[in-house]
Amino acid sequence: MGDLRRPRGTRDHNPDDMRERRRLEGAIIEVARRCGFEEVRTPIFEHTELFTAKSGDDIIAQLYAFEDKSGRSLTLRPELTAPVMRMIATGDLRERPRPVKVCYTGPCFRYEEAKTGRWREFDQFGVEVVGASGPLVEAEVIACAMSMLEASGLKEWRFSIGHVGLLHAFLDAAQVPATFTDEQREKAIKDGWTSKDHAGAERDAPRTVLLRMLDKQQIQGTNELMRLLGIEETYITVLDALDSNNSNEDLASLSEHFANLDIDTTPINNLQETLGHLSALGVPMERIDLDLTTARGLDYYTGCVFEARVETLGGEGQVLGGGTYRLLHLFGLDDLDPCCGFGFGTDRVLLALESQGSDATASAPRVALIPLNTEANAVLPMLTALRDSGITAEIEMRQRNLSKSMKWADNAGFTHTIVVGPKEIESGVLSVKDMMSGESSSITHSDLIERLLE
Repeated sequence: MGDLRRPRGTRDHNPDDMRERRRLEGAIIEVARRCGFEEVRTPIFEHTELFTAKSGDDIIAQLYAFEDKSGRSLTLRPELTAPVMRMIATGDLRERPRPVKVCYTGPCFRYEEAKTGRWREFDQFGVEVVGASGPLVEAEVIACAMSMLEASGLKEWRFSIGHVGLLHAFLDAAQVPATFTDEQREKAIKDGWTSKDHAGAERDAPRTVLLRMLDKQQIQGTNELMRLLGIEETYITVLDALDSNNSNEDLASLSEHFANLDIDTTPINNLQETLGHLSALGVPMERIDLDLTTARGLDYYTGCVFEARVETLGGEGQVLGGGTYRLLHLFGLDDLDPCCGFGFGTDRVLLALESQGSDATASAPRVALIPLNTEANAVLPMLTALRDSGITAEIEMRQRNLSKSMKWADNAGFTHTIVVGPKEIESGVLSVKDMMSGESSSITHSDLIERLLE
């Protein structure tokens, strides 16, 4: 028999893992529902072209692609936004009243280096608003994202917000050339700003390289590259202002700076409006940082972009990210662009919860019924009543002595045990043991469910 170990970059989830995973999924889906999002589901595999045409280069390099028995190239989905856009473009969702608001969850697959916080199979949750755009839409989506983080039980997280349109307005005004000269490309390759493998490709264009460097907060390198490209020093000084702005007051100052250089201030005005809506929505503004150099690394973002991080996770600390983007025009549906949405990293949030020792994992009652010197049929009606009330309940099936049965209940993680014998059945008074405190209470049969649910 061949190698039976689980594949590298994958995990098995035991009952404790799944209990917390389902709790988290339930909490964030409930937030999405309250915000008006309806759940959809797409296939785990799609035609490879969907991802080679609609995803970023970094994702394309990590595809799990294969050929089916009919010779078609198929791929395990590396992310969920493109499949959901395909679903909207080719199905009946496009005929629904706008905006279309959907949420989704499921496993994704990427062939990348497996390490803590990064797996080859991982779960992703996300929401998308299609057919409406602007600051109010962005604020609604961001508020939903922040509500999910709060509902998850995470304590230490920060939320950063920027605007890609602001970066594009700056680069437009600076008149960044469309291509490198041979001499400029040689210098850019030597300094690690681009790669000789990308020569002539769109990702080798100076504008794209600058956006990528800004996204990685390589401000000094960006300054040097702009000088290499012959950009006026007046515009290069704007970079320092972009990198240091972190408040509404700073945004107002940056707007004046842009106006003095004839740089379009519309993105700044839109960002200020989005922040105003967020304040009115009552989100915890103290958790928000402005990051005006972030571009989210994907070419299709056009407006507000945002990320959430948990610093205790280090380099893999991003747990959520999204923004306003254009994607449906690639399906011939220009009228539905731009859209706004985000992806929520379920696995990384669970990792962060484990790291912080969260009390969010506190479970609902799990009750073990132990028949003692009595027939199981006398106890089964109580088992059904507990389950019908929403309480997880099991019966000791092996009819062992009390000591062994109690040890089983303790090891299995039950929160309460109820020993039921002839005396308890006759009197209608049960002895209920709290397995956490070790204390026992006498509770009448009629009050049992109410007391357990307190």
